[in-house]
Amino acid sequence: MKLTTKLVLSVLFVNLFLSGLSYDMIQGEQTIVEEIEISNWTSIPLNKSWGKAHPSAEIGTGVAVDSLGNIFVCGWGYGNMSAFPYSDIYIHLVKFDPNLNELWNKSFQVDNFIGVKDMIIDSADNIYLAGWMRYDYQVGMSSSSTRNSFVLKFDSTGTMLWNKTREILMYEQNQAIVFDSNEDIIAACYSGGSAGQVEFIKYSKTNGDVLWNESYKASDMDIYLYDLAINSANEIFVTGSAGPLGGAPNIFTAKFDSTGNYLWNHTLTGPYWEDIGYAIDLSGTDIYIGGIRESYAPDGWMTGVLVKYNSSGHLLWNVTYDQNGMTGSVEEIRDLAITSEGSIIVCGFDQAVTNSFVAEFDTTGSFLWNYTNDIDSLNFECLALDDSNNLYVVGTVSPTGQNDDIALLAFPAPVPPQNDGGSGDDAGDDFPGAVIVTPGTITGTLQTGDNYDYYSFTANTGALIEVSLTGDPGTDFDITLFDPTQSAVISSITNTYPEELTGTAAMSGDWFVEVYRASGTGDYTLTITITEPTTTSTPPPTDTTTPPTTTTTPPTDQTSTTAQALSFLGLTWIIWAIIIGSGLLVIILIVVVVISRKKKKQ
Repeated sequence: MKLTTKLVLSVLFVNLFLSGLSYDMIQGEQTIVEEIEISNWTSIPLNKSWGKAHPSAEIGTGVAVDSLGNIFVCGWGYGNMSAFPYSDIYIHLVKFDPNLNELWNKSFQVDNFIGVKDMIIDSADNIYLAGWMRYDYQVGMSSSSTRNSFVLKFDSTGTMLWNKTREILMYEQNQAIVFDSNEDIIAACYSGGSAGQVEFIKYSKTNGDVLWNESYKASDMDIYLYDLAINSANEIFVTGSAGPLGGAPNIFTAKFDSTGNYLWNHTLTGPYWEDIGYAIDLSGTDIYIGGIRESYAPDGWMTGVLVKYNSSGHLLWNVTYDQNGMTGSVEEIRDLAITSEGSIIVCGFDQAVTNSFVAEFDTTGSFLWNYTNDIDSLNFECLALDDSNNLYVVGTVSPTGQNDDIALLAFPAPVPPQNDGGSGDDAGDDFPGAVIVTPGTITGTLQTGDNYDYYSFTANTGALIEVSLTGDPGTDFDITLFDPTQSAVISSITNTYPEELTGTAAMSGDWFVEVYRASGTGDYTLTITITEPTTTSTPPPTDTTTPPTTTTTPPTDQTSTTAQALSFLGLTWIIWAIIIGSGLLVIILIVVVVISRKKKKQ
């Protein structure tokens, strides 16, 4: 199939109906075996699947990808909120394979209202969740409540390894967690109730023990924290909001050292309410913030905002995102991530129009593309990118007349431009689309959905054809040679490289090589060698006849011809004349003698 760079979207809505067993304040797990009722329809680039509805509600709040490309989704839910205190409240953890097939889902029942805020996965594929739990306590005759932070660790099968819930009589709400260079966990929260402050808690990855905690509070300022990031030096960056007590909040960004000591902060001020930073990520020394700004909205409502700082906290640029361009929109950028190419992906939702968006910007803040859905009451809350730039977005959907469900969306990474055989495009998937090449070494690419590349070259009868193929690690590509009638001649389908085949052309014409993607995706190198048959040249036959030797004697008179004719056995005509004359004379003498004797006798 010929591919172009495009966005392909798969959506899975998961409705979880969960129960559990007691485990401290956060209770034990139960694996849910549930048949999911699927209804599919395709409208490029959107593909949707819906989960079965239940009389419960689930909120999606976190997503992460492990080393094998499996996707983990977390959230929380409830079965009964009609009475107080709330009951049937759960933490949800769901695992999907890279094709979004559900592998398992588990629940952990809790004793009180809860919020799951973030999830990360370490190099051993252990899973960490962070959030907060309502904590009720008694002071004298009065009952009161606050919020306590927690961090949970699970192995890759979803088994809980440890639970650290801070039972303190102070408002403390975990918002985000990251790993330091040792893969110990740093949790960031805001605490202090109405006069909020920033607090960091570092936990041991081994047993969850608190290694240190540090807090920061600005005088006469109310600070709320929403996200954090960490660089290679273990320096900590946070974003949220800050403003005077009871006053309008502004986007707040701050930097702390590796032990949580304050270094600097920057506040992006504006004349209106609701300027908040919800998400932060780092790219080299650059800092990106995503959030919401009422101060930038031309209609007095709110618009999404993307902000870039350098490593010293100097503002480089900020851009707004207003997908609807209409009065009354309330757009929030809730999360962001940096691709391997350095572009920024954001997700969020419009509170007024009740739909969601995903958008991409380059490093200068220029808008590249966006996706908006046509599903009412679907809120995108968080996102994650894997090593191949596949994008996963999690949120919550509220179908009309039903309770909330967790929503997972998968955006496969855009297929990069191809240049198969130097064609500037993808080689065809069949004979008519074959790229014409000159024998030699060429390169190409096979990606997901692109399973065949065809090449054509010319060979004459008797020519020796040799083809060799190597591919990227993790790929299994095969080759087949076809003659000018498009009939297969020979194939190489081993599981190792190089794939090699050799054949002799039985006819002249256009021959073909098919490169087939058995598994994996990546680049390949194809070498075609043609050796024409050797032609033996036969020289003309040699004439073995010796021509006669001709001796030319200048003529002196008419007798020269006779003399020439009488030349025999190397004797000239004079000698032959003497010999013949002498012979005749002898004969005459003999005759005379004989006659004389006869006369005497008479």
